[in-house]
Amino acid sequence: MRRGAFIWAVTIILVLPGIPVVAASRLQAAAERVYAKIPNLEHNALPGQPDNTLVRRLINYHATLRGRPEYSRLDWKLTLADYLGYNLPIDPTTYPDNGPGQPVLAQDRAAIDALSRPQRNRLIEVLIWSLEQR
Repeated sequence: MRRGAFIWAVTIILVLPGIPVVAASRLQAAAERVYAKIPNLEHNALPGQPDNTLVRRLINYHATLRGRPEYSRLDWKLTLADYLGYNLPIDPTTYPDNGPGQPVLAQDRAAIDALSRPQRNRLIEVLIWSLEQR
């Protein structure tokens, strides 16, 4: 009995740290697919962090902070409504990589606001497609 519990504990300790890495690499791959399909979409990459883009933060906000399903068109519309200020307020203190001296949230909101309705619909379509890819 004790040996079984020990094996489970060791397994959990070894496996759990790898989960965020897998999730982060999946998130990055999805963001890259979005930019491949929509090359003129604003990147808003952070200085010194070229992989930290608008799409990566958008997916992170949608799935992690709001806990919304990745494959629901309606939920993606709600997320974009958050960015446009029509739905839930976005807390700047919890927004991914937003901080003093880096007004990331304001820049990301401006980039989403600059998109037309058909462009936002295309973004949602491509986001869902990119997250379905393995």
